Amino acid sequence: MTHHDKALELVGRVRGLEVCYLHAEEAADLITAQAEENRRLREALRPFADVAEHDIGSDEADCDAFRPMFGVNRAPYLTVGDLRRARAALSSTGEKG
Repeated sequence: MTHHDKALELVGRVRGLEVCYLHAEEAADLITAQAEENRRLREALRPFADVAEHDIGSDEADCDAFRPMFGVNRAPYLTVGDLRRARAALSSTGEKG
């Protein structure tokens, strides 16, 4: 079960209670885990966002293949490590990667 799924389940339990503090520690742990997961995912996405920001024009369609042009691109080149970090970040969330 992913952190997201656990959070949704916990929200349901907490909303059903008159005394919410019973699950406060569990909720705090889950929020901390989600914050860390969010940080890892953002870090893994950064190289791709940089390419999108600096090297993709508004005239390019979403279905166009991106091909780096050596010496022309402004963002750092995507590396094999970038791809592996993205895969690992998705794998750690329970998604295929």
